[in-house]
Amino acid sequence: MKIQFAEKIRFGSLSVLRLAVLITFCLNEGVALGRTIVVPTEFATIQGAVDAATTGDVISIQPGTYRESVTILGGGKAGISLQGSNPATTILNPGGTGRGISILVANNVSISNLTITGGVAPASGYSPGFGGGILVDGSNNITISSCVISNNSATIGGGFASLNSTVTLTGNTINGNRAASATDGQGGGAFMYLTHGQVSNNVFSNNTTSGPNMGPGGGLFLQKSNPSVSSNTFSGNQASGAQHYGGGLYIYDSTDFTVSENTFDGNKGLDGGGMAIIGTDIVYAHPTYSNPTVTGNIFSRNDARWGGGLYGWHMSSRITNNIFSQNTAGLRVPGFLSGGGGILFDESPDAVFAANIVTDNTALDWGGGINVYKSSPTISRNTVSRNQSGNGGGIAITPDSDPAVSGNAFTDNIATQNGGGMIIGDNSNAIVKNNLFARNRATDSGGGIVVFSASSPQIINNTFFSNRGQENWGGTVRTDSSSPTLMNNVFYGVAAAEAISANASTVQLLYNDFWNNKSNYLNLSSIISQDAGNRTLDPKFADVTKDNFLLHSSSPARNAGNPNASYNNPDGTRNTLGMYGGPGAFTLQSDCFFGWAERTHPSVFGPAGTTSNLSATFHYRYYSQTNAFLATNSADNHLYYLGPLSGDSIFDAGTLSSWLATAGCQ
Repeated sequence: MKIQFAEKIRFGSLSVLRLAVLITFCLNEGVALGRTIVVPTEFATIQGAVDAATTGDVISIQPGTYRESVTILGGGKAGISLQGSNPATTILNPGGTGRGISILVANNVSISNLTITGGVAPASGYSPGFGGGILVDGSNNITISSCVISNNSATIGGGFASLNSTVTLTGNTINGNRAASATDGQGGGAFMYLTHGQVSNNVFSNNTTSGPNMGPGGGLFLQKSNPSVSSNTFSGNQASGAQHYGGGLYIYDSTDFTVSENTFDGNKGLDGGGMAIIGTDIVYAHPTYSNPTVTGNIFSRNDARWGGGLYGWHMSSRITNNIFSQNTAGLRVPGFLSGGGGILFDESPDAVFAANIVTDNTALDWGGGINVYKSSPTISRNTVSRNQSGNGGGIAITPDSDPAVSGNAFTDNIATQNGGGMIIGDNSNAIVKNNLFARNRATDSGGGIVVFSASSPQIINNTFFSNRGQENWGGTVRTDSSSPTLMNNVFYGVAAAEAISANASTVQLLYNDFWNNKSNYLNLSSIISQDAGNRTLDPKFADVTKDNFLLHSSSPARNAGNPNASYNNPDGTRNTLGMYGGPGAFTLQSDCFFGWAERTHPSVFGPAGTTSNLSATFHYRYYSQTNAFLATNSADNHLYYLGPLSGDSIFDAGTLSSWLATAGCQ
C-alpha cells in the first residue's frame, strides 16, 4: 500500500534543463534586454525617458525629487523598468497636482526603489479617482518592489490601485495614504479589482478610508481578485464611514486564494478590525461566498464592533493555524451590540476554524474569543483561553446557529454575565463534543456553558473541570427554556455550586460522571431524564496541575459511557467518559501521542509542537528538522512513519492502541 502524505519537490537534471529552456526563451523574447537610460543625465524628467524608451529598456533614476506625473502607455512600452537609486533619496512627488505613476495597457513593466508621494488621483482621464500614488489598468506582469508609497490620496486606492491586471506587489512600504470622497472611500493603502498575482512582504501602515456611504479596506481592499497575500504587515490602518469593514484587509466577492503568514496589528474598523471577508448578498442572482484560505497569520490588538480580529459574512473560508490575541470588539454603535473579540462568523454556514490560538481577546457583549451568529462553521482543535465578554467568555453561539464544536480547549475564560466558557441560545443546536472546559468563570450563570431560549445542543464526551458560576445558577452548566442532551461527560466541580442548574427545560442527562460538586443538578421546574449510567465517582485525572486530563488506568470513567456501538472509542471498545472518549477522540489521542514522541525522541521528531494536519483519514505532523512525517490513520487505527529512518518509504508501525498505551494517551 502506498500512501502519500505531502508533495515532494526534488531538483534534478530535468529541472535544470527546464530552467535552461526558460532562460533561452526569455533571451529570444527580449524580456528585460535593452539599453539603460539615465535620468536626469540623458533626460531631465522621468516622463521624457519613458517617452523615449522602447521594449526592454531600463530607466535608471538618480537621487533627487522629481515633481511630475508619469504615464506608461501602450504595448510599445512592454518590459521597461523604472529603477530608483534608493527610496530614501529618489522621490517622485507630483505635489498634489496629479497621480504619481499610471501604467496603462502595458505589460511586463517593473518599478523599484522609488518613493511615490504627494499623488492625487485625477477626477477625469484614465480611471478617474483610482490610485493616487500608482494606477495599473489593463496590464499584466507588473512588478512594484522596494518602493515607498506614502501620503497619496484618491477616492479608491489612496496609495495604489490595479484594475483588470496581474500584479506583483512586494517589499514595499505603503504608509499614510488616504481614500476618501464626499460619498465613498475604498482601499486606503491599496485597492485591487479583477487582479491576480502576489502581494507579499509589504508594510501597510497608517492608511485610512472615509466616506459617509462606504469606507472599507483601510490597508488593502480586494474585490473580485485573488492574489496570494503573504508575509505582509498591516498595522495602524483604519476604515471609517457608514460601512467601514476591514481595518487592515477587506476581501469582497473573492475566491480561491490564500492569505498567509501576515501580521495584523492595531488596525480598526466597524466590522473586522484586522480583516473582513465578505461575500455577495443573497438578493443577487448568483450570490458568492468569499473563501480565501486564511492560515498562519497573527491578529493582535485590532478593534471593531463585530470581529475585532476577523469578521466574516457569507464566508466559506478555511481558517487554520492563526493566532488571535488581544483583539477587542469594543466599538459601541447606538442600537447595536458588540461581539467576537477574536473572530465573528455572520451567516457563514460552511467555514472551517481549526487549530487556531484564540487568547486574551475581549468583547463588550457576546463572545470574547469567538462569536457564531446565524452560522454553522466547523470549529475544531483550537485553544481558546483567557478571553472575556459579557456573555460567552470563550465563545457565543446565537441565534439560529448549528456549529460542530469539537476537540477544543476552553480554559480560563470569563463572562461578566453568563456562560464563562460558552453560551448557546436562541434556537441554536450546536454539537459540542470532545472539548475541555477548565477554570472558566461567570459572574452570573453557567461557569462552563449556558444554554437558553429553545436551543437543543448535544453536549457529549466533554471534560468539565473547576468551572465556576453563581450558586443555584449552574456552577458548570445552566439551561433555561431549552432541551439539551448531556451525555458521556465528566463534571468535576468546585464543591460550592451544583454541576447543572435546569430552569424550565427538558434535559437528557445520560452516562455522566459527577465529582466534587455541591449537587449533581438543581431542578427548577424542569424535566430531567436520567439513567443508571450517571455516577458520582472520582474520575482520576492523570495530573490536573499540568492540565493533563487523561484518565488513570484505574479510572471508573473508563468504558463507562453509552454502550451503544455508535459511541464506541476509536479502538472499538465501549465509550470512555470525557474528552478522550468516543469516536471523536481520535485526533486528541493522536496529538497526545505526537507530543509524547517529540518529548521522548526529540532528535527524530522536531521541532516539538509542530502543527497537526488532516488529510483524508490521516492525522499527521511534519517535522522539518528531520524531514519526517508521523501519522495516524482512522481507517485502520495504525501508526505510520515516513522519513530518513525508513528510507523515505511509508512504514507501518503497527496498531495505534498499543502505541497510545505506551505513551499513556488512552
